Amino acid sequence: MVFNLSLLAKWRWRLLVEDKSQWKLALEAIYGDIGRPSLSFGRSKKTSIWWRDLVGLGVLRGVDGDWLEDSFVQKIGDGGDANFWHGNWCVLGPLVKAFPRLFSISLQSEACIKEMGVWMSGVWIWQLKWRRPFFIWEEELYRDFLRLLEEVHITLEKPSWSYRHDDGGIYSVKANYIFLASKMAPLSSLSPSHCDVLHKVWDSWAPSKVVVFSWQTLLSRIPTRYNLAKRGVMLDDDHLRCAVCGGGVESENHLFVLCPLAS
Repeated sequence: MVFNLSLLAKWRWRLLVEDKSQWKLALEAIYGDIGRPSLSFGRSKKTSIWWRDLVGLGVLRGVDGDWLEDSFVQKIGDGGDANFWHGNWCVLGPLVKAFPRLFSISLQSEACIKEMGVWMSGVWIWQLKWRRPFFIWEEELYRDFLRLLEEVHITLEKPSWSYRHDDGGIYSVKANYIFLASKMAPLSSLSPSHCDVLHKVWDSWAPSKVVVFSWQTLLSRIPTRYNLAKRGVMLDDDHLRCAVCGGGVESENHLFVLCPLAS
């Protein structure tokens, strides 16, 4: 499965770096702006299975955040059309997440980087606009913000994309496989028969979301009441019974095999 996800992720990389390819122009005509890490279903009422898999690719249980979107970093160059607050061009990730308080009082919440300053005598000068003066406790936050911006190197070059998990910054299936495999549950503790079933799941032609859910089920990663109790989320034994039938303990085996509704 990890290999298949890495192959699919290569298409997301190509959407970012291949500006003038005919296949990308055709997709833009159907789905709108696709030259960014996050994708949507766009204007089309009917979307292909491939596109749906591509849109939902970066989210997996057991992996914090959107692993794929976080893997792509924008080298800003002259700023281009990269969004100042929402773009993933900063070492801390999107500034809206790193400095939500400052974002809430910005007058440039949807501005591109190139709209956030001017060139003066060959030097880039930030011109930030705010709705009100800073409170005293916000001033230190603002100074941290400015120190971060001072480390940003705006140039006259065209913006480009970099892949975070490769020293050369270029996406490869191998590099992504190594990264993603390290984030997912190890298989060494599983029995040979269990591993054999997992490999068959990974090799199936089912949509990636179905494959991922099957993988989570086999590894007891879905939030059943039994699994939540093991993690300390639910401590009362009376609450472990199946929410559907009220019979046995709500585990994967009960939900999908033993529960009367499943049968």
